Amino acid sequence: MALAIAALARRTRRIVSIYVLLVAIAVTLSLGLNGPGYRWLYAHIAFMGGFRAPARFGILACCALGVLAGFGFDVLQRAMPAGRLRGALLVVALATIGIECGAAPLHLIEVPSPGADVYTFLRRAYPSVVIELPIAEWDLSPQFMYWSTQHWNPIVNGYSGYQPPSYDETVRSMRTFPDDDAIARLRELGVRYILVHEFFYKAEERTDLMLKIAQRPELIPNGRYRGPVGSVQLFELRR
Repeated sequence: MALAIAALARRTRRIVSIYVLLVAIAVTLSLGLNGPGYRWLYAHIAFMGGFRAPARFGILACCALGVLAGFGFDVLQRAMPAGRLRGALLVVALATIGIECGAAPLHLIEVPSPGADVYTFLRRAYPSVVIELPIAEWDLSPQFMYWSTQHWNPIVNGYSGYQPPSYDETVRSMRTFPDDDAIARLRELGVRYILVHEFFYKAEERTDLMLKIAQRPELIPNGRYRGPVGSVQLFELRR
């Protein structure tokens, strides 16, 4: 930001003004419906409704700001006499930008490997839609997506920066699995295989769920397999 402000002292102001304007427009659009510019465009231009994450207009703002920072560095460099001071200015600028852009500490967690018997079965079975239980809004979905790289079947559990209303409906339906509404929703989604990860259930919840599943003739037991964590009960939904 300091280098970008220094760019305003540049004699050829026209090019600087263009990038300042670009920064202002991009920042305004990055606010999405919280900003007046994007709200008006959203109401009058149809394709604006197709942007999943308006905040990413901020990338354009950063790019334009980078160009302005370059102009600002040029202004400062020209103001200094030739010699070591110019070299020192470059080192200081690079070091300061590096510190400013740093992100630490970076918190990581270990995710179990997708190599598991249950996914070996799915990889060898006929390609089918899979759902992994328990299903929740976000907490386990990234892991299920990662583990799906072992079999590459389409899965109901998904994770993204955007959650469509249809997924909300699925989550609500699966909270009462395996009642009629949940089964109907699974049929609507074309699900064939249902994986129940025992590790993520309390003992009482798991026992209650298994008793309810046993009362549904359309849910065919297909074995108990080793999963990424703990055992996995596999069921096939009768078509």
